[in-house]
Parts: sequence; structure tokens; C-alpha cells
Amino acid sequence: MHTQATNRPLLAACLLWAASLVGVVFPAIGAGIPEPYNLVYGVIKLGKATITAADTNVVVEARRFPTSTAFASYRMGSRAAAGNYYALQLSVEQKVTGQNISTEASESGTVVYLTVLSGGRVMDQVSYTMGGRGTARQIDFGNVDNDNDGLPDGWEQAYLYGLESGPEDDPDRDGETNSNEFLLGLNPLVMDARHPADINPADGRLTIQEVSAYYTAWRNGTNQWNQTLANGTTVARGPVPIPVEYVTRATFIWERGEKYVLNAKTASSAPLWWVPETTAGTSSVGDEMASKDSGGTLDGSLAVLDGSKSRRPATSSAAKSEKSPMRVVSTAPVNFANGDLVTVTNDVTILSGLRTYAVEHYPPAGWEIVAISAGGYYDSVYQRVKWGPFFDRQPRQLTYTMKAVKPAKPTDAVALVGASAYDGIPVEIEGQQAIFIIPGEDRRLVLQAGSTLGRWKLQGQPGRIYELSRSTNLSQWMPIQQVPADDAGLVEFTDDRMVSETSGYFRARELP
Repeated sequence: MHTQATNRPLLAACLLWAASLVGVVFPAIGAGIPEPYNLVYGVIKLGKATITAADTNVVVEARRFPTSTAFASYRMGSRAAAGNYYALQLSVEQKVTGQNISTEASESGTVVYLTVLSGGRVMDQVSYTMGGRGTARQIDFGNVDNDNDGLPDGWEQAYLYGLESGPEDDPDRDGETNSNEFLLGLNPLVMDARHPADINPADGRLTIQEVSAYYTAWRNGTNQWNQTLANGTTVARGPVPIPVEYVTRATFIWERGEKYVLNAKTASSAPLWWVPETTAGTSSVGDEMASKDSGGTLDGSLAVLDGSKSRRPATSSAAKSEKSPMRVVSTAPVNFANGDLVTVTNDVTILSGLRTYAVEHYPPAGWEIVAISAGGYYDSVYQRVKWGPFFDRQPRQLTYTMKAVKPAKPTDAVALVGASAYDGIPVEIEGQQAIFIIPGEDRRLVLQAGSTLGRWKLQGQPGRIYELSRSTNLSQWMPIQQVPADDAGLVEFTDDRMVSETSGYFRARELP
């Protein structure tokens, strides 16, 4: 309930000021007969803070309907005599047959809605029945929450027409819950969600500072992406962990001029429904491709919303890649043994124009990352390797090297899983899907004589480099040749000096 104020000295001062004005009759704006106006006044409490005259960003409006425009308003501090009270004057007119009430007045007995806004955001609302000639009434505001759902009843009445909708509901289906809509000052019945990077302030514009903070949080694995409001309230903004599609959509919007809008006709879900405000002559090839693939909308490219589709092991998808301006192909040794270092390579090919792109890979649990190629980052929170976002539209070879912390069973296989996106559009990673463990005895480095003099062969690990050395006393060794193993792990050495020097000792070792 809205309660009466208890500050009696201040109340008396306001009443004296009100009494001096009640008898005033202002000229009629409409056709009705003007009468002395109603005065509604009181104190405002938002959260734990009591609003004062210094809080000039707080306004009290009178509306004919909960969400209609105001026909009267009062800004805190605009009248010195009101002190820390709000004092709202409501024009009253008597209706005459054949004549209408002014748009800036109301008739006695009419229900209007008194609405408190802070910084343009609706904070509370209560209905008021217009009194007779010269009525003065105190109505205080204080974030009443009779259903204990964290949403002020006045706000729910103003936007949701009742208290039935809960804080986690999303009636406008824009991805923001009622709770967030209230905190962010959005309308829960209008699809007006902001990109989660847009936090300083949420103004429909992505600045370089906001975009940089967002992709830095993505790189580092910030496990909670928050927006801090002017009043110090913290609002959690999902999704978390931050998807690579959201990152590249943010950078794409920034490159297209910062300003953006939510257009549900362009795409049915985030992040592709956030589109640059100005699109004439600046569309990217990525947009065109996605639009063609999905019959005029971008719905066909929204796999980011389905974890089972967008976070799966890399597989071949030639048909899909031919339509995309970007391809990512993963390769790694087919087999490995416990103790081996395994290098995974992601070859990024840019087939046509795009704005920005990024790639991430998910090493298996229990593996340690020992090296990452230039431009890469390790997210220790979610154990992911990440590259980008890149703005130069150049192809790249992105690699990382890992090793198993604990021995794996020879029957185990390690899946190669990752995700990539350009301009907010996901791109399926192609190529190798897994690597397999070989038994330890197959991994021993045994140098065997070849079929001809001066030839040796060795079974090693695909892609690793092996060195052949020669000695005459088993204490001093001279390197002869370094050879990389082929795709099957086979290494073949050659030492033509054996034709003339038929004595000596030979050994082979894997280089670090």
C-alpha cells in the first residue's frame, strides 16, 4: 500500500503552499468548463533512498492510461516551496454536453495513473480518482511489493496490467526477464532488449570502450558479465559464458557505425536481430549469405542458441562452407601416446568479404595447454583457447599445443571441439573430429636397419621431428639428420657415409 507521510512539519509547509493555490482557476485549454485544479503531493522512496529536491532526474507524471503519455508532470526540485515533496497539479474541467474535456485536464471522478520515473524509467505507479473542485491529497510512493516478487506493484500495474507475471517471465520474448526490464528501464511488452555489451550506458550504441570490455571478458572467461547502473545496482547480463557469436556481432555493429536497433523481422533471436541502424550501402557479404540460406531471414544461422548444434566436434561440412565467406578446418595427429605433446591446428580461410571473426577451441578435460599461437588467449575459467576478434579479414593458422596431465587408456579418444563465427554468424568447424591413443609399446623409439645400407626406419608420432646421431665411442654423439614423421608416424633416415664408413653406433631421439 501507499502510506501517508510522517514528516509533519514539512507536510504542513507543503499544505500551506497548496492552500494558496487551490483557488486559482486557469484558462481553459479545451471546451470543458475549467474548475480549481486538484493538487496531489507527497514523498517518494525508491529502494532504501528517500528522494529529495536535489534528485531532479525524478519526475511524477499523470497518465490517463498506465502506458499512455503524460498530461501533467512535476520534476523534483522545480518548485522551491514544495521542498522534498513532489507537487503535481491536475487540471479539472466540468464536461458540458456536446463539448470535450481538454487533453491537459480531467473530469472529477475520472481514474488517472500517477507514475514515478527516474531517469526516464518507470519506477512506481498508482491509480488516483480525480477529486472535486480544489481537492488536495497526499499520496506517497515507496516501491510497494505485495506479492514479494522483487517487482514494485506499481511498475507491474503500469506495464503488465496486474501482478500475475513473475520476475523471470519474458512476455515480449526479447531475451530480458521482467526483473532485468525493470532494472534497465525497458518496457517488458516491447522487444527492446539491448546487446549485453551495451552497458555504459544502454543507449543503443556500441562504443569501442564497450566492445573492448566485452571481448576482453570473452577472452578471459569472466564468469559473470554485469552492468552497473547509475544508482549502483548490478544487473547480470547473459548469456554466460559469452558466446563467440555475441562477440563478433558486437564488433560487427561497432564497425558499422556503433548505433544499432533490435529488428525481429531480420532474425527471430539474438544476436542477429541486433542490426546496424544505418544499413544502406554497408551490408557485408556475411549478411547476404545468411539471408540467402534462410529464405530472406537470418533464422538459418542461429545455431548459437542451440548448444547441441553449435558446440559439437568438428566434422566435414563442405556444402555449408561453400556458402560461407569463412572456413575453419581443424587438423591434429591422428594418434598419440601418453606423454606426447599434441598440436591442434585451425586453418582459417577467408573466401569473401566479412567484417570480423573469432575462433575458440575446447581442449579435453585433464589436458594442459603448453603453447598457443600468436593472437591467442587461454580462458582458464572455462578452459578454452580463443583467438580474435580479428578485424583485418586475413586468413590465419591458429594452433595450440597440449599434453595429458594423467595417462589415458589406449581405448580413449579425444574429441576436437570448437566454435567460430563472423559478424555474429556461426561457422561450423570442419576437418578432424578426434585423435586416438595408441598403446605405449607401439610408441617405443626403436631404430631398425633398412633394406639397404645406410637406411634406418623408426615408428614415431605423426608430425613430430626426430634426430639421427652417430658415435664411435657411445659417449660423444654427432647429429646427422633431422626428419619429421609422416601422417602414419613413420620416420626414415639416410646416412650415405655408411657406404665408406662401415663401423659406428647410431641412435634416434624425438626433439622437444
